[in-house]
Amino acid sequence: MKRFFKIVLRSFAIVFAAAIAFTLIIQPFFRCWSLRSSILSALDDATSVRVVEHSSPFDGSNAYQGSFQETIYSTITLKSDQIKSLRKALPFSLDYSGSVVTRCIFDEHHRIEITQRDGNVFILHICFQCGEIILNKEESQRIIPLGWRSSLSSFINSLGLRPDGPWDNVVPAKIAQKLPRTEKAFTAIRTERLTASQVIERFGLPDRDIGSGVYLLEYDLTDGRKVVISTPDKKVLLGATLYDPVTKKSELIYK
Repeated sequence: MKRFFKIVLRSFAIVFAAAIAFTLIIQPFFRCWSLRSSILSALDDATSVRVVEHSSPFDGSNAYQGSFQETIYSTITLKSDQIKSLRKALPFSLDYSGSVVTRCIFDEHHRIEITQRDGNVFILHICFQCGEIILNKEESQRIIPLGWRSSLSSFINSLGLRPDGPWDNVVPAKIAQKLPRTEKAFTAIRTERLTASQVIERFGLPDRDIGSGVYLLEYDLTDGRKVVISTPDKKVLLGATLYDPVTKKSELIYK
């Protein structure tokens, strides 16, 4: 009988240890492996990679009150050696996002935009304050894998950006040489397959937002016509239209 109980206890201990190992090591490792593979695959298929530092709805005394207009502080298009540094900032690790509940406000100031050959944009949103990330705004926020917060922070620092702020009274960096607002200039939306955030960066803030639910950002052209771009989040571009208020005629620039 004693021998039987010893076998039972030993078996129970083995099962318990295996369960602990699966929960604390194996499952988090494969969760990180999957996340890392998704990001690296996007980088493998990238035509351009940009790091954007921007404002948050929760900055300073003007904390979110129902409306928010993002301000771009700095945008850096990565060179090949910087992309290699980004890859190194994503090591194999343990990802406990499936077992730890996220309770922080996602106060994001950085995102990595990876434009792929098919025109889609893979976006990694990073909140260094709470140590969490979101992929493409389609998933819920998740804990950054162990070590990534430090390595990504070092990477952001290496670009001359500020992973930890401060964010009060920040003077935005000059938007890269604004082009004149002409029909010819805006055709870059189609020829270069710009995202909404790239349009804003190139042409500056729109003259007005005439949308409801979806942003309809309206730019006044030098000849009196208007370009209207539609976007759900000022990042992804849904479409662009050239509109003549005199003739009331519209022409699609991009769809």
